[in-house]
Amino acid sequence: MSELDEHGAGSGTATRQETAKTVLETAEQATRSRPAARVTIVMPTYNGDAAYLGEAFESAIRTGAPVLVVDDCSTKPAVRALLDAWEARGATIVRRARNLGLFGNLNDGLARVTTSHAVILCGDDRLREDALEIMERHIDAWPDVDLVVNEFVSIDPQSRIVGRSHGAGLDAISTESRVLTHDEALRAVVQHGSFNGNITGMLFRVAGFLRLPRFREGWRHAADWAYLVEVARHGKLALGRAPIADVRWHDANLSGANHRSGRSVEEVAAVIGELSRDPQLSDELRDALYERATYVIRMSWARPPALLSALRTLRRERIGLVGSAKAVARMIVRENRRRWLP
Repeated sequence: MSELDEHGAGSGTATRQETAKTVLETAEQATRSRPAARVTIVMPTYNGDAAYLGEAFESAIRTGAPVLVVDDCSTKPAVRALLDAWEARGATIVRRARNLGLFGNLNDGLARVTTSHAVILCGDDRLREDALEIMERHIDAWPDVDLVVNEFVSIDPQSRIVGRSHGAGLDAISTESRVLTHDEALRAVVQHGSFNGNITGMLFRVAGFLRLPRFREGWRHAADWAYLVEVARHGKLALGRAPIADVRWHDANLSGANHRSGRSVEEVAAVIGELSRDPQLSDELRDALYERATYVIRMSWARPPALLSALRTLRRERIGLVGSAKAVARMIVRENRRRWLP
């Protein structure tokens, strides 16, 4: 090899080294200048539809926020393959050795989060493109709020938009994004129940989640309402009126299965009973609980076994037979008012 060749080779090597050094320094500078993540997206999974799961994950990963998938012992090969693929793309995957149930799985997942906040994204839903931006604004405005209930847009199985969530109910609480006072929060959970409508889009301050009573493990339907009650009683609650997610409604939804089985009736009745014993509750709100009891009975009216179970639960929770009878009477009057009145 000639001197020129040696010089040329040496020069090329030096150039490549300088280029590599420049690329590394640029990457390090970008990492230092990038703001630290404040929101972790927590995806609870258990089998499910692979297409829906894929759409949910893509909506999460494109935000650039950390993604934590807590898989509750899925058995479907297609779902397991998705978990492997997501892990290769940078998501953190927790694979359960045994099934904990939805809310037990969420409790453990949220407790693992290392950022200041976490948002839930169910596997059949998807985050909207501006979701992270909206959540960051909420965190900046309300750093000490324990839970932000965000509005969502409803979509059908074909991903077509079918409307906004709980529009009238949310408007009755607040038409704008803001922190609720203690009295407003308590009134909201009594009069409107689980006004979140879905766990997707619930934004948690992790320190608050670890301090407050967590989701009730073993429950399948009303654990989110029970959690809202705890935040209203002992924490700070805000309402976000800018939709951050698309929530898909279909026959396989857990809520539908709970309604059909009657399980939701017992859990809702149990929360009503606990609220009725809350010494902070005004007489007006205590009366409003009978409206919630009416809702429980309406849910089970066409299923006599579920109706009897609801009445037993209301009595056990000290609503009492008088309160249960009052709820039945109010429901009958409401349903037949047009027929009876001229």
